[in-house]
Amino acid sequence: MCFSLKIIQLSFALAVMASCAQAVEMSITQTDASIVHVKDFGALPGDGLDDTAAILKAVEHLKQTGGRVLQFDAGRYDINRGGLMISQISDLTIQGQVDANGKPATRLVRNNDFYVNKSGIGRILELGHCPRLTLKNLLFDNDPQYASAGQVVKLDDNGVTVRIFDGLPRVSGMGAFCMNAWDVKTRRLKHQTSLTFGHDVNRDPDALTWQAVGADEDRLMLLPSQKIASQIQVGDGLSWHNGFWGYQLLIHNSHDLTLSNLWTVNAAGFAMCTQRCNNITADRIVIRSENNQLAVSPRDGWKLYACTGKVVINDMYIEGVRWDGQNVHGSFLTVHEKQSEHQLLCVKRYSTPWNIKAGSKVTLWDGTQSVDATVQSCQVKPDGKQTLFALTLKSPVPAFTAKDTLITVWDWDIAHYQLNNCTFKHIAGCAGILRNSHALIENCTYDNIMYPALMIGAAINEGEGMFPQDVTVRNTTFSDSGWVKRNEAMGMLAARTWGSDLPQMGRIRVEDCTFKDGTLGINFYCTQKVILKGNVFENVQTPIQIDSASVLNVEALD
Repeated sequence: MCFSLKIIQLSFALAVMASCAQAVEMSITQTDASIVHVKDFGALPGDGLDDTAAILKAVEHLKQTGGRVLQFDAGRYDINRGGLMISQISDLTIQGQVDANGKPATRLVRNNDFYVNKSGIGRILELGHCPRLTLKNLLFDNDPQYASAGQVVKLDDNGVTVRIFDGLPRVSGMGAFCMNAWDVKTRRLKHQTSLTFGHDVNRDPDALTWQAVGADEDRLMLLPSQKIASQIQVGDGLSWHNGFWGYQLLIHNSHDLTLSNLWTVNAAGFAMCTQRCNNITADRIVIRSENNQLAVSPRDGWKLYACTGKVVINDMYIEGVRWDGQNVHGSFLTVHEKQSEHQLLCVKRYSTPWNIKAGSKVTLWDGTQSVDATVQSCQVKPDGKQTLFALTLKSPVPAFTAKDTLITVWDWDIAHYQLNNCTFKHIAGCAGILRNSHALIENCTYDNIMYPALMIGAAINEGEGMFPQDVTVRNTTFSDSGWVKRNEAMGMLAARTWGSDLPQMGRIRVEDCTFKDGTLGINFYCTQKVILKGNVFENVQTPIQIDSASVLNVEALD
């Protein structure tokens, strides 16, 4: 832990010089009128007052005057539960300050009254329809934090008694959402599945609600659940959250994003989400605890949904999220009915407001065969928990099309995804979910990941696509991961389509990677071609497992 932190601090210290150079450049290229300081509108860091209204006044002034930079000083800014919602500003830069190590010194902290989260707590920052947006040097947190952790000190007929770690919330009525067991000495996840999942608290609130017990100075809490008690031991560490819904930093309908040096140290729901964005460049995205919390977020670290263009991410560090470190996917449609020679009524599982652009491509699947078509028009029709799409195609609907025919939507697919020098650790899910094509993952590290550290493949059962084509994983290390199944696959690196055994994924290459300390290294299903070259396996019981029935061609050069 200390070693990894020193590495991060060193990398950020090196980044300070680059940040200073950028600041000098900005002072030359930006006029004073283009820089709007939030302090000039009453948002003063560290004064204990709610800064939300003052920051929004600064945003409105920036809009009216054509400003380009929203500038924060170092220190804490208090944000209310309604959050900051900014929309329809082009060429906007929102930036804070950094400390001597390059870590953001500007903190956006949401005030949290700690109600049990059943419907979501909302955003700290939401940005929509902001082309050429830049965010940099910001840290996101909650106060009190929307999670807690402690060490098991007693298991008896009353349930589980935990001593809360210093500095963490001890609040009666807190839900035990997304709870996990840890080795306290190493701060590593124990080799078991999660103790609770998202909706478990709502199903059994009496057993899965914490109560403060004993004297305040003893910092004890009781969870009256014999089921949980039967799965843990005295001395185990436990982490849990007070809910699991919501997006803390949400960016949507924006193109040409630059995200740099953004930290999340506590999240209610997803730490970050980008939806319907085109072209993203990111570096030094950090999601990790800075105190005694074992876990940061009850959901994904950073979800990229229905994005397009080129996504390049460098030097990202994600540690201690409950679900997936980074989840990259679009969605499938299924045919509900054929309405005319050119028209289809389609269904998307779960609701969405996102349209499909005229002129974009869709692919209709008939087993492993497919037909591409161009969208002439699309109408979105909300329908409860799902969404209907009335698609008109330029060409006639293929003859094989019937109810439940699967459709890939290319307007919701990243053209190129690249991950360089990124680290994922201690994640109670997958570190990476990759359901998109044309991906390169290089020089990354995956360690102590509950599910397959990298899970490649569509999830038809969840409506999540695509079928990945042309994926390369290179010079990457996987260790101590994959002890729980995901999408019916085990292993440290797995590729499988959930909901089909057909080989609809394309060429996937794994080369010069190291796999250490696990039961299963590489696990492949449902793929047309697999290329394995130069991989090393250390203390791995089964290095490679390939399903001969659903993988058509394996070029194993190891």
